[in-house]
Amino acid sequence: DDLSTVIFPSGAEIDEVGAEAVCMTCHQGRSSADDVDSLIEEAGVEDDVVSGDLSFQNIHYFAAAATLYAGQVRGGYQYTDQVYDWRFRHVPEKDSCVECHDAHSLEVKVDECAECHTGVAAVEDLKDIRMISSLSSDYDGDGDLDEGIYYELDGLRGKLLDAIQAYPAANGTSAICYDDANYPYWFTDSDADGACSEEEASYSNAYAEWTPRLLRGAYNFQVAKKDPGSFAHNGKYIIQLMYDSVTDLNTVLSSPVDMVDADRNDPGHFDGSGEAA
Repeated sequence: DDLSTVIFPSGAEIDEVGAEAVCMTCHQGRSSADDVDSLIEEAGVEDDVVSGDLSFQNIHYFAAAATLYAGQVRGGYQYTDQVYDWRFRHVPEKDSCVECHDAHSLEVKVDECAECHTGVAAVEDLKDIRMISSLSSDYDGDGDLDEGIYYELDGLRGKLLDAIQAYPAANGTSAICYDDANYPYWFTDSDADGACSEEEASYSNAYAEWTPRLLRGAYNFQVAKKDPGSFAHNGKYIIQLMYDSVTDLNTVLSSPVDMVDADRNDPGHFDGSGEAA
């Protein structure tokens, strides 16, 4: 009953959070942008130089609180020249962990979601939700402004993976592949086919040619991958992280990933990363 402050891996403290402090104490991840920066600083190499002192940093799974509190707690890697959304705010009475999830089973209270979100009858239907603030922003640049935010995130995640896998060829290092079911997730893609085979997805084949630029992008990919509810917890923050990672990797790719039609922020007062917000 006395727990009301949560300290995140970045050292950021969130006070007076109420009953959800219990949830957030565990569901906050185990790494932050600060950890990535510290590792890069200790390695002491330039952005595109391989260092044996660098290794993949994993935020850990179900880091919902890090997504929710976004730029305030620096769960994702935040590029120094950008501004990020802070805590996502939902409507009153549905703005905390326990107001949206059953406190014991953790199941989403879908029946209560359906009171405002038409067409919602099951958890899967939540993926189709798109709020008014997002109606004119095509985050993944695929031309579909009707798809739910879940699918916008999925599209951007694909672009980020493309950029990550294009980077080694541009930097003269070994091909890389990703497997979300095997630690440490990133492996040397021996046959350079873009996918991890069962043999490749083994700990002994863990990717080892990390540069600061690649590490930043791979960390944000994992942040966007390991919170399955990120589209509801704070989709805008995850969009910003992935957009910025693709943009950073694109600066050194001979054939940059197409981001011409992709949007990072919402227009006007809907832009939570803008000066007004």
